Amino acid sequence: MEKINLREERDFGQKISDTFLFLQQNFGPLFKSLLYYAGPVSLVAGVFMGLYQSNLLTLNVESMGESSDPFQFMSRNIFNVNYIVTLIVTGIGRIVVIGVTFAYMCAYLERPGEMISTGEVWERFKQRFVSLFLATWVYLFGLFFMTLAISLILMLVFFGTLTDFAAIGERAFLVPVAAIFILCPLLFVAVRTGLFAPVIFAEGKSWPASYSRSWKLVSGKWWSTFGLIVVVSIIVTIIGIAFQIPILLISFFKEILQWENGSSVQMIIILASIIGMLGETLLYSILHIAIGFQYFNLVERQESIGLMREIDSLGREKDFNPNEGEY
Repeated sequence: MEKINLREERDFGQKISDTFLFLQQNFGPLFKSLLYYAGPVSLVAGVFMGLYQSNLLTLNVESMGESSDPFQFMSRNIFNVNYIVTLIVTGIGRIVVIGVTFAYMCAYLERPGEMISTGEVWERFKQRFVSLFLATWVYLFGLFFMTLAISLILMLVFFGTLTDFAAIGERAFLVPVAAIFILCPLLFVAVRTGLFAPVIFAEGKSWPASYSRSWKLVSGKWWSTFGLIVVVSIIVTIIGIAFQIPILLISFFKEILQWENGSSVQMIIILASIIGMLGETLLYSILHIAIGFQYFNLVERQESIGLMREIDSLGREKDFNPNEGEY
């Protein structure tokens, strides 16, 4: 099996091809680690997602019309407990996937081409999980409040008000312009600080320091980083459609055949949701493998760590020659 050198400069195409080569070569042990540590969380998320989708499939136009209070209807049927629990558990599951993926890549970095055990992945994962957890939520909430702040400022600049929706409606043509002004800085900051996870696992940085390190690494390489994330996300989304086919078929046949929403149908929906969640768990790791390759690529371009280690190892081999005689 060909060993993949993670600490290596790669062009755009190489990063994508090596992402899937890495997945192909390490599918068994990586998937086993994901199944052990992210699988239980995905299982719980799948159950609550199944309950939520089962409830949604019982809704129809008549039931919506029967409710006199639309907000009460939404809280009971759309943004209910199952929905909130699904979001929370799915979010935790995504963090676990990120952690397991980078813990595996860092173990592979030390022993390329060798079998990586789940125990080794766990040891690395648990050492960095708290930092990763904090960094992820601070990152997400930071982007949220940044979006909120920019939105409020733009509402005052473009519309002159925060509460007069009639005035905002009169200038609705400015909404796309405002959206661009919100999206551009948001994407810029998100990409510049988005390599915090591999920084935490590969360098052992604290979660506050991981943002500044990511900011430095992505300097001058924003477009290539953004492009890689977009392209791999599109590929993952297309592949992910396959895992959504079961729930789509159930929804289709339930509507056509007028299935009653009994316990058997609900169980089928839950099983389909679990399959979808487990599939998304594996697919989500693909995106972060690509991000990992971009991280090592940027470190190598700026610091040449891999090159210096190769030169050092060649020097040691030259100094030690067991075939030399005694003179």
